[in-house]
Amino acid sequence: TTMATTRNNNSSRSHSLFQITVEGQRVGEKKPRQGKLLLVDLGGSESLKNVKAHDAEQEELRQKQAIGINSVLTSLGTVVTQLNRHANVNYRESGLTKLLKDCLGGNARALMVAQIIPEVEHADEVSKTLDFAAKLATVENQVRINRVDESHSLFKSHSVRAAELLKRVQKEQ
Repeated sequence: TTMATTRNNNSSRSHSLFQITVEGQRVGEKKPRQGKLLLVDLGGSESLKNVKAHDAEQEELRQKQAIGINSVLTSLGTVVTQLNRHANVNYRESGLTKLLKDCLGGNARALMVAQIIPEVEHADEVSKTLDFAAKLATVENQVRINRVDESHSLFKSHSVRAAELLKRVQKEQ
């Protein structure tokens, strides 16, 4: 979702997340391995007083969206701070932090790309974005090989189903 604002004609009004889960099993291994790739696009934080909707009728909606975006970003910042302090981490504060748990101090590798505006009038926001990226870069994850219990394995269930179908086809021939 996008909306024209005084700062950006196509301002993103939400966060988006795309997840791919891959599972496979090497010959001779008893348990399959599983990996996930998460692509996350975070909507940027937005000042309620410095940015306005181009269309005055959409200003109330823009403010509600900005509050939602800023709230999730605040929750994410809180989790990162808790991780860096080695404190008890509350991932349940937002849906995004729950989904990103493996990427935030868990069993995954994470990379953040921060988009900034190279204009002097946005120096304060650029500074905050770079500070957040630096804080996120200090989070340490505990990466290991993900083994999947066979009872929960998509690979195993599809392999069993494929073997059953192959036997059926062979009987019919």
